[in-house]
Amino acid sequence: MTLSNRKAPRIVAAALIWALASAAAADAGRFDDPAYNIEAWVKVDADTSGRLIYRMSRMVAYGVPSGSFSEPLFGMIGVTKKAYRRMDGGGYESRWEGCGVYADPETWELIDSFENPYTGETVTLKPMCTLISGARMTAEDGFSMIAPFAMESSIFERPYVLDWNVVGDTAFMQRKAHTQWQEPSSGKVKYEMTIDSAAVPVAQLDDPSVTSIDVPLAHTLVTEWMTMLKMGDIPGSMLWRADMTKHFDASEIPEHIRTAMEATRPDFFTEELSFDDKHDE
Repeated sequence: MTLSNRKAPRIVAAALIWALASAAAADAGRFDDPAYNIEAWVKVDADTSGRLIYRMSRMVAYGVPSGSFSEPLFGMIGVTKKAYRRMDGGGYESRWEGCGVYADPETWELIDSFENPYTGETVTLKPMCTLISGARMTAEDGFSMIAPFAMESSIFERPYVLDWNVVGDTAFMQRKAHTQWQEPSSGKVKYEMTIDSAAVPVAQLDDPSVTSIDVPLAHTLVTEWMTMLKMGDIPGSMLWRADMTKHFDASEIPEHIRTAMEATRPDFFTEELSFDDKHDE
């Protein structure tokens, strides 16, 4: 059978379109690959080469009472010291610890108390620092915590795949988690949802020579009332919203913030973040 001069170009064009579509589909499939997702997350969160980073966050906590308007309660400025190391069998292991100081949500001046608008009571605020925690992430076993307290989450022990929306050269990524944990101070079981999101250049995600992608992370948390608020029978919840930046030198953190955190943990900015700790079981 001989193709007519008219049919041949149409068949060639159709074959080319099919080939391009197949290639695009195969290329997009990498966003469903747990190994690709783990590599992407570590690049955005810290550095795949193992460099220590300081993640600074500026967060506002809102009260969301049922049947009434939301109110900003307080702000918090936090610094998380974090590092990843590549494991022999593939994937990464991480360690982190953090400190936080409270601030006025409008002026960002540091504060040690605020008036709860829902109860009228004055709430005392103290700077706080966490114990060292960690996690392991592998394509085979997913995400697992190494922490000094028990918790359960929807991202544990399942394929580590983020939510992606690719628009042109930019990938919008989200990590969503539904978590249950026990508050150490009260023993109460808390339920919460977190969303971490960033807009990332696709070229940097795909480039194996890029170990760290410097883009802001946004963090949203929906959770129950904090015990310290003493909300009693007032129904409602809390919404936390934070913008986070990544730094490789502690000197990039404002001096007054470092000073306030060092008052609680003097060696926070100088002590190395060890992977050999008591939680590494």
